Amino acid sequence: MRAVLEGEAKAAFRHLRRLREEGEEPLRLLGAFAWQFSLLARAWMLLEENPRPTEADLARLEAHPYAAKRALELARGLSKEALEASLDALIQAERRAKEGKDPWLALERAVYTLLHLTPAEPA
Repeated sequence: MRAVLEGEAKAAFRHLRRLREEGEEPLRLLGAFAWQFSLLARAWMLLEENPRPTEADLARLEAHPYAAKRALELARGLSKEALEASLDALIQAERRAKEGKDPWLALERAVYTLLHLTPAEPA
C-alpha cells in the first residue's frame, strides 16, 4: 500500500508478487486498497471543510490517529479527480475479480492505474 501511495512502482509490484507467492487473496488486497483510498477521500473532504483540522476533526475520519494524520498528509497532494479515478479503478477491479476474471490481473491493473493517478510523496 505504501509503495503505491508513494509512487514506487517496482516496490509495489515486488510486494504484490511476494503476497501472491504467500497465498494472499487478491480480493482481500483490493479491500485494503479500497479502505485506504476511502480514508484518503474522507481526509480530502475534511481538508476542503477545514484546511487546518483539529484533533477532534481527525476523529471524524474513524481511523487510528497515525493513519488519520498520514491520510491528511497524502490527501493534501491529491486532486478530487485523482481520488475519484482511484476509487473508480478499485471498483472496476473488484467487479472484474468477482465476475470470474483473473483476480490477480484485476488487482495488478488497479495498482498500475493507482500508481499513475497518485503523485509521488513530496520529498
